[in-house]
Amino acid sequence: MLLFENTIVTAHQLSIFLNCHEKTARKYYRIILKHVGKSSKALLVLEDLSDYYEIPLKHFKEFKTHK
Repeated sequence: MLLFENTIVTAHQLSIFLNCHEKTARKYYRIILKHVGKSSKALLVLEDLSDYYEIPLKHFKEFKTHK
C-alpha cells in the first residue's frame, strides 16, 4: 500500500514515514512548513518533503507501508 497516494501530506502519514508518534510528527510538520517558507496554517505537500529531506520526489511517491 502506498503511503502518499495524494500530494497533500497529513501528520499521520508523516508519523508513519518518520516512524514516530503523531504528536512528534505534528512538530516536524510545523518545522518543515517553516523551512519551506509557508505559514503554520498551510498544507504540507510532497514537494515540501522532497525539498526538506533532499530526497527525490519519485521516492516519496513510491514509498510503501507494510500493512
